Amino acid sequence: MTTNLGPDGGGPSRLLGERRALGSGHTRKLLLTSAGIRNEVLRSALADLVGKPFGRATVAFVPTAALAAPGHHGWLIENMNRLYGLGWREFSVVELNGLAGETVLRRLRRADVIYVEGGNHYHLARSIIANGLAAEMAAIIESKVYVGVSAGSMIFSRNLSEQTGRAFAEHDDLRILGDQPACSPFGLFDWYVKPHLNSPVFRNRTPAWFERASAKLDFPVYALDDESAVRVRGDEVDVVSGGQWLLLNAPAPGAGPAPRADHAPAPAGALPGIRAMAWSAVVDHPRVYRVLSSARRRIQPRR
Repeated sequence: MTTNLGPDGGGPSRLLGERRALGSGHTRKLLLTSAGIRNEVLRSALADLVGKPFGRATVAFVPTAALAAPGHHGWLIENMNRLYGLGWREFSVVELNGLAGETVLRRLRRADVIYVEGGNHYHLARSIIANGLAAEMAAIIESKVYVGVSAGSMIFSRNLSEQTGRAFAEHDDLRILGDQPACSPFGLFDWYVKPHLNSPVFRNRTPAWFERASAKLDFPVYALDDESAVRVRGDEVDVVSGGQWLLLNAPAPGAGPAPRADHAPAPAGALPGIRAMAWSAVVDHPRVYRVLSSARRRIQPRR
């Protein structure tokens, strides 16, 4: 069974477990990326959510998760520079630990966009909870555009837990918690985001690895490559992608609509001879949607 997920196919999805804010008067706007705003598809999606030129908008950059990640932090500087290069009216850095809680919340309220960087998602979730920020941050996020990067995209699921961490072999990340439990500060969704599909940095994260890990779990998992994001607008959930992604443990066909995927053609010159990108979701079995890209190559006449 094949379902077309091209730009005109597949209506808005309403995946299991989403809860809207009641009486907030705002539409939730989340862009949950694997590695930040890395391509024009994601940049356009962010611009649409912001609703005004970046030069008239303010962003709060939250590096908390990155500070708990070991090793070389060149990736953090690259991500920050890429975001800064979009040309914001104001670019603020807000660390969740060390500042008074009201100072953190005041800076987040001031921003149009809250951009939460990657690193250790357990440290990020614990920092929000331990500093007493969870309830107020949740309320603030309802009226802002939230962009998550890796760890920053993973903290919204009610299924952020030690069991989930063990399924994805996150033993090193879990150690930072000591004896404290792993839990989400927000618990908005049943589904879970796991980043870096087919990443050259995380070489083990192949489609087969994701499928084996997700088979140990009983909730939907979005496996995103670094060119993709899950987008939430109110009660609509879809995928914005310039690359590849998987939806595992998906509802069985007939139980509900498949997630919509929005794509753009590959940039000119990205690969020689590519004319267009063709997208499809292939149902391998009732609980797995495999979403891959394929290229139709133009036959060049011989000279």
